[in-house]
Amino acid sequence: MNLLKMKIAQKLPLILIGSALVVGVGIGIAAYVIGLKTVDQQRAERMDASVQTGLDGVQAYLHDVSIDLSTAAARPETAVQIQQMRQAFRTTENGQQVLRDAYITNSGFGPGERLTLDEGGPTVAKYDALHKRYHASAATTISCCSARKADWSTPCRRTTISSPISARAAVTRCRKPALPE
Repeated sequence: MNLLKMKIAQKLPLILIGSALVVGVGIGIAAYVIGLKTVDQQRAERMDASVQTGLDGVQAYLHDVSIDLSTAAARPETAVQIQQMRQAFRTTENGQQVLRDAYITNSGFGPGERLTLDEGGPTVAKYDALHKRYHASAATTISCCSARKADWSTPCRRTTISSPISARAAVTRCRKPALPE
């Protein structure tokens, strides 16, 4: 069948069908490209929102930790704790290695369980007494902040203190004590 020899009545429907197919394919390609761009844009927007949500959570967590550290540093008994722990550490021969062995290497506790360890054993008896005394306060702070990392909606504020001055320590003081040398 030769298109040039066909009558116009036969050519017209073929031309209309052909042009409709070309227009349909063109519209389909255009719709696909537009849809692809839209999906790509939505994906990028969702990724940006997800990143921003994570960033906001991390910033809130770090802000809370900053407040906790400032509050702990402002308590007068913190300087006393540091001084007493430093003194016990200095009296322990080869202190760094002995304490690492007692509280980490030979503790029998895994990385996620060491927070519950109150004492390191007979090799660090002088240090143990102070560690036991101040450990609960630090453990409470660390546990709350660890829970906060897992669930960004959990507030990370506490006033639990296990020192002899607990009642007075619940009141936040605005001055920071000088650390003993």
